[in-house]
This record gives sequence, C-alpha cells and structure tokens, in this order.
Amino acid sequence: MNLELLDPFGQHIPEVIAYKLTSEDSAVCCSFNYQGNLLAAGSVRGVCTIWDMDTRGIARTLTGHVHSINSVSWSRSGRYILTASSDWNGIYWDLMDGSRARTIRFDCPVISAQMHPLNTNLFVALLHGGSAVCVRLSENLGGKIERFDFPAAFEASGELLKAWDERCTAVCFAPYGNNVFIGSHKGSIVVLNTETLKVCNVIRATSTGIRGMHFDAKGRDLVVNSNDKTIRVFIVEQDADTIVLDNEQKFLDSVNRSQWAKCCFSADGEYVIGGSTAKHTHHIYLWNRHIGNLIRMLEGEKDGLVDVAAHPFKPMLASIGLSGIIYIWSASYVQKYSALAPDFEEMEDNEEYDERESEFDENEEPEKRAVQEEDTGEEIDVVTITPVNVFDDGNDPNAFVLPVDTSVKQESPTDENSDDIWRWYIPV
Repeated sequence: MNLELLDPFGQHIPEVIAYKLTSEDSAVCCSFNYQGNLLAAGSVRGVCTIWDMDTRGIARTLTGHVHSINSVSWSRSGRYILTASSDWNGIYWDLMDGSRARTIRFDCPVISAQMHPLNTNLFVALLHGGSAVCVRLSENLGGKIERFDFPAAFEASGELLKAWDERCTAVCFAPYGNNVFIGSHKGSIVVLNTETLKVCNVIRATSTGIRGMHFDAKGRDLVVNSNDKTIRVFIVEQDADTIVLDNEQKFLDSVNRSQWAKCCFSADGEYVIGGSTAKHTHHIYLWNRHIGNLIRMLEGEKDGLVDVAAHPFKPMLASIGLSGIIYIWSASYVQKYSALAPDFEEMEDNEEYDERESEFDENEEPEKRAVQEEDTGEEIDVVTITPVNVFDDGNDPNAFVLPVDTSVKQESPTDENSDDIWRWYIPV
C-alpha cells in the first residue's frame, strides 16, 4: 500500500483480518520494528520468528531460549532484537546472520525487557518478584555489564523513595529514551532519568496495580492498563526536572467489564487500542483519543487474545490468539476508479458495446498526433527511487536491510483469495 495514495482526510482504522501467520511455534508476544516491514514473534518454545510483512514469509528463526519468550524489543535501526524469557536470560540477536550478540543472565525469570530507543547498549528489564533492572552494556561484546537494580540502587536519590514498599509490575522507555517509567502493584509510577539515574517524580496514577504502559509516537500521551479493568490516558508534562501526568481520561468495557491483555495507541495516536482477555472471544476495542467514544469493536475468531501490537505508521494491527496464530488486521479500502479517470463509469452488469466508426483506428488527425508526439526536451528519470520520508523523526539512522535467508523453505497457499491460513514451514 502506497502511503502517498492514502486519503489524508479519510478515517483509516483496522476493520478486517487481512491474513493469518502461523508456524510450528505458537506465538505469545509480538512487536513491529520501527520501519514496519518486519514482525518479531516470541513463542512458548523459546523460538523468535521474524516475519517479512511484504512477502508474508519467515525471514529468520532465532533459537536460543529453552522456555517461553515473554517480550521482544527492536533497536531503532532494526538490526538487533532483545528477547526476554522465563529461562532467566535476555539475549541480544544480530539479524545480519541470526547470531547471539550478547547473552545477559539474571537470577530469576525475566517478565519483560525493552531496549533503549536510541542507545542499543542500554535496556530496562522487569524481573519476577517485582524488581526492575537497568542494564548498561559496553560496546565491546566481551566487555563488562553494569546493572542498576530498582529500588535498591536508587534509595539515596532523595526523599521520594524512603517509604517505597511496592513491587514493580511494568516498565517502559519514553519514545526518545530520556526517561524510564516504572509501574507498581499499588498504582504508583516512578519516573527515572536515564542519564543520571535519579528519580524525577513518583506519581499515583491509580489505586490498583498497573499491568502495562505504552507511549504514543510523539511521547506526549501515556496509556496505562491497570487491574481495575480501566484504561487511563495521561498527558505527560515536563517542567524542568519534574514530570507530571495531567488530564486523565478513562476507557473501559461498560458492558462485559472484561480485563485488558494489552493496550496501546494507533500509528497516528488518534485511537486507543485495547485487547480484551475475555475467554473464547477475540475482541479488540478502538476508542477515539480526543472524544472518548468507542469507534469500533473488532471481532475475530473464538480464539481468545494474548497480545496486540500496532503498526508504526499504517492502519494495521497484529493480534495473537490462544492457539498461537497471528492475525493481521488492516483497513478495508473500496476501489474508486473514477478518481483515476474522470470519465470512468462503473457498470453493475455486462453490456454489449457497439464500436463507432473508426473509433479505435490508428489514423488520427494530423494536428492531434503532432501535439502528442511533440518533444519537450525534458529528460524523465525513471531509475532513481525517491524514498518517502514523511514518517522520519530525524533520529532514525540508516535502516537495516535484512539479508535473505535461503535455508528457510516456505510454502504458500494455492489460492491467495481463500480464507486458508498462511502456513510456512521451517526445515527440521
């Protein structure tokens, strides 16, 4: 889909399941890279599968964990992936050859981990038991690893953490990586400065535990998923060294009162997305961020829902069911040929057309042919490809191009228009 052909005034939201992705490994978590052309999915067997969204095939299979992968995080360039697993390990993967760039061993299972948006050698992890860890790696692969545990390493940061007795339940970076947000089981959010590792503020966001947090692309809005079955959206305001959450907005399922497995923003930040954990249903809710009303409820198959990820700039979603199948949701576009040719007329039924005399003959009028064959002298460049930079934020380095792995054999369905599942097979 060409981005320049999208109607800027139209409402583009995911509506239908475009296709499905499945392999021998059941997926439990997924994430798009910053360019949106790759999708990483972690499985219960500890295998991370990289899907190519253009060809809908498997580009890489990363095998290294022995237990379930709980989260996947991309680097800005798209070359490195950080996977966190229940086998107590966090692994940096180099997609150039699919090898392990670095393995970080913890003393307990890793619930989730997120790589710094701009610095590949820095990440934050949430460990089983309620502790958060900030890990800084040296540029040398065999160099040392600096670890800063929260709250033990930050008790001397000021008066804010003297009475801290809460467990950490969610961590995330701000879009530019200048701050780390840590949520607790009592509803507090601790804001840490990434460079100084000092506590900026402790904010009481809700009275119940925080399940997850997610920023929009601009870093202005923060969506918080809590145990009271309510999704809250805050505006992040920074004054000097202090960060404040303002203008709280709530979203919930007032009918079923279901819990939310994952919540995030759409690509343009106009919609809040929530995936329900109701059993035997695959429901995704979309609310208008500014008005607050429910725009659409996407109903999938009776497969449950585990995780939801939004595409970085397209109206597209990736959701995972309890069966491990990845569902790709996209907008439903109606082809309007009249926009390309003003004199185009759509016909409901086939009609026999009577050709006029000399209508399609090559003997055209001399004056009209002279105008058509007139050489303006301008050279038209049909070779140079001009990239579309409308989504470039100025901080993205040269995008990494994933090499083709010929060892992965893929088998496509016989009919692309059928409702069959896209099945791809990995050689044993």
